[in-house]
Amino acid sequence: MQQIKLFERNSNDYEYVIYKYKMVNQLHFKNLIHLNRKKIKGFFVRNETQHFLRYRFEILRNWIRQNEIYSQNYINSLDKIIHKLYLTNELCSYEKEYLNHYHGIVFAKTRNLKNLIIDFPINKNEKVYYKYENASLYKFVNKKMILIQNQGEIFITTQKILLSHHMNIYPIEFENIKDYKISPYGLMILIKNQTYIFKTYDDFLTYVSLERIFKLRKIIL
Repeated sequence: MQQIKLFERNSNDYEYVIYKYKMVNQLHFKNLIHLNRKKIKGFFVRNETQHFLRYRFEILRNWIRQNEIYSQNYINSLDKIIHKLYLTNELCSYEKEYLNHYHGIVFAKTRNLKNLIIDFPINKNEKVYYKYENASLYKFVNKKMILIQNQGEIFITTQKILLSHHMNIYPIEFENIKDYKISPYGLMILIKNQTYIFKTYDDFLTYVSLERIFKLRKIIL
């Protein structure tokens, strides 16, 4: 997920440069781990509120650039730093979406896989491990997306990825998949004579889930 304009705030540039020069040796992303919230709270000054807000976001942004990775440790540390810098209530909707994205990816990669209960038939030894709602399925022809089904549910089993909508089931067997990848359009699934696009709220989350099942099954494309 791109960080463009995420975790940034504006204030008077000239005054901010002076403020930053004053603060740079007292608080920065490298010594942040050694400071507690009480110490950070001591830096609040009423007439410097906007500058300190911008400075705290700059510290956070620098820390993210140095540490960003899809791991449990990263997202746990990021949550703690946001809390420590008193930024929890300052986040915009896009920044909250960033956090939700990382929480979702890490959860998909690390959670214990459980067989989900479904209301359609599957093979005897087949298990269903992932489900994502509000998904759409398209055919991809000549760089155009042709809608097959809108607002269904994606299921990833140990044998296939499929979209279910009411009584309609659109399965793609793993044995028919030649490749899969994230594209600007969504999760692209390539089979022998056709390309499909699964579009979800978070396409990379769907991709990571499919990737985990492929690794579990030792499927190499």
